[in-house]
Amino acid sequence: MGAPALNLPAWDSTSDEDVVKRVLSGETALYEILIRRYNQRLYRVARSILRDDTEAEDVMQEAYVRAYQHLNQFAGDAKFSTWLTKIAVYEALARMKRSVYLINIARGRVVDEPALIEALSAGRIAGAALDVTVEEPLPPASPLWGMEQVLITPHTAGETRRYEDNVIHILRENLDRLWRGETELRNQIV
Repeated sequence: MGAPALNLPAWDSTSDEDVVKRVLSGETALYEILIRRYNQRLYRVARSILRDDTEAEDVMQEAYVRAYQHLNQFAGDAKFSTWLTKIAVYEALARMKRSVYLINIARGRVVDEPALIEALSAGRIAGAALDVTVEEPLPPASPLWGMEQVLITPHTAGETRRYEDNVIHILRENLDRLWRGETELRNQIV
């Protein structure tokens, strides 16, 4: 006879940290809550690195197994979702083809830098192009600076020849709107 089915909506408001504590105290069936919460996120992360559905699914499986095996090492210094995602990223990096170049123009925290440095040092991937890093500017002591197979740019991937003109145009348009008493702005961040 298997474990009783969980009433998952009842757990929606329970924090990840509380679920982890309960799993560690012996309520192992509750681990399913964490799996259901982060399936989509882990799949997207793994798929974006590997570009292969089957490999992404394998990474998810491995990430959940590793996280469960090392759940007692989750210190709560970061959110559980970040800890779990880093495990998935590390696993995805380990599965990349040796000819692959990792390119990050999104956010620095998307890539686990220690795992990337290890993959580059071990020759598990061919190289990396980084427009963003966890700490910006990248500290002078970072090993990434000394790696010939790494290209580092100063967070300028979003810039184009017309970037400044476009920014000025949007600013002027928004100022005109505000002076007319309008509240709807172009490219408004809420």
